[in-house]
Amino acid sequence: MLTNLRIFAMSHQTIPSVYINNICCYKIRASLKRLKPHVPLGRNCSSLPGLIGNDIKSLHSIINPPIAKIRNIGIMAHIDAGKTTTTERILYYSGYTRSLGGHVDFTLEVERCLRVLDGAVAVFDASAGVEAQTLTVWRQADKHNIPRICFLNKMDKTGASFKYAVESIREKLKAKPLLLQLPIGEAKTFKGVVDVVMKEKLLWNCNSNDGKDFERKPLLEMNDPELLKETTEARNALIEQVADLDDEFADLVLEEFSENFDLLPAEKLQTAIHRVTLAQTAVPV
Repeated sequence: MLTNLRIFAMSHQTIPSVYINNICCYKIRASLKRLKPHVPLGRNCSSLPGLIGNDIKSLHSIINPPIAKIRNIGIMAHIDAGKTTTTERILYYSGYTRSLGGHVDFTLEVERCLRVLDGAVAVFDASAGVEAQTLTVWRQADKHNIPRICFLNKMDKTGASFKYAVESIREKLKAKPLLLQLPIGEAKTFKGVVDVVMKEKLLWNCNSNDGKDFERKPLLEMNDPELLKETTEARNALIEQVADLDDEFADLVLEEFSENFDLLPAEKLQTAIHRVTLAQTAVPV
């Protein structure tokens, strides 16, 4: 804009201010049209939402996605189980906020929120398991028929116990937990998790300040014989659990994979877990 005005001044011509404004506005509009990617105003994000590698979705698809693809998900838990921090991390890792800390607590009434949810994440303190308010929000979710998954938080906390937390879900909530992950260590020794469905381990970089750095490796007999054995047993138990709850999956297992569960594709198991979760006959952990 300034370059254009200098050119006009050097030519010693008298140009109406309205004309200059029109030229400037035209230049601004033309510049804006050339700007890519379009950044939504008012959104505080470190990277553009929808950015995957070099692939950038259109602004329209980000702000106005198809209604069929929108889901309202609630994060519910007992006080201090870590629901606010968990939500904050979800927003941070997905690129919708640019920094950690400075968040405010959520004060909307649980009952009002549950009426509009398509699903909920129940957060548990791994050292405490099911607590008083957990029971309250769980019953409220039952009343509104909300499908749920369970997230065991604070596995690095002193006193954290994966087994105790899972048993408390089974006994106190009368739910059927489906173990999709196993911890690698507990409390001070906690360093990652095992993906039971994929038979892979995810290890966090201990030097990472924000927890974003981790590596995913397949479990191999030569490197992790005991962990592989434990994971295989957990996966077989998971397949049997899901087969007991889903007739379609049971038929598939009996017809094609009854001799060797290792041959069952992860996608088939994931699809069955999805159906069981929506039917509210079990809860993934």
